[in-house]
Amino acid sequence: MSEKFLIDALAGGAGALAYKEYEKRRERDGLPPAHHQGAKEVLAGIVSFEVAKHLQEYEAKHGKQQVEHIEKLKEQVMARIHGMSQGN
Repeated sequence: MSEKFLIDALAGGAGALAYKEYEKRRERDGLPPAHHQGAKEVLAGIVSFEVAKHLQEYEAKHGKQQVEHIEKLKEQVMARIHGMSQGN
């Protein structure tokens, strides 16, 4: 699996988590569900972009030998996404 794919997968997962956490926070605060689909997508996009940027900087700074750390992070994010899809 290429590093580019891993970075994209992690960034996308982080965006999905941000989107889900935003909804949870509104519910916890007693606010109605947000109906601004575009705004939620922008939030997810910004988070995805920032995560990708930081992962790329990390890779550039630490080199290819740190790919195993990115792999572990990917597994954690994917497990969290899987848990979200199961309703956790």
